[in-house]
Amino acid sequence: MIEPMLLIAFVENAFKHGISYIGDSGIDIFMKVTHQELNFRVENNIINKGVENIPSETGVGLKNVLRRLELLYPGKHEISINDNNQKYKVLLNIKL
Repeated sequence: MIEPMLLIAFVENAFKHGISYIGDSGIDIFMKVTHQELNFRVENNIINKGVENIPSETGVGLKNVLRRLELLYPGKHEISINDNNQKYKVLLNIKL
């Protein structure tokens, strides 16, 4: 089973930091679930990095979800978070 609401922080961050009302922006969300594994990816443009009132550092929500992964899926998950100042990409694999 997949823990309820586990992935919402990644999607929320994509909308918080990846949507522009004045220019092009995009969010790509992919999820595939098989009997043995969950593959999840969220990728977004970084629009609001450094904008006042929107912290550019990892927030509490992301820290909490990383800790939840450690507690719920010890040794059964891999996560990669890449930020190249233009794109933000999260790759998560959980062995079910």
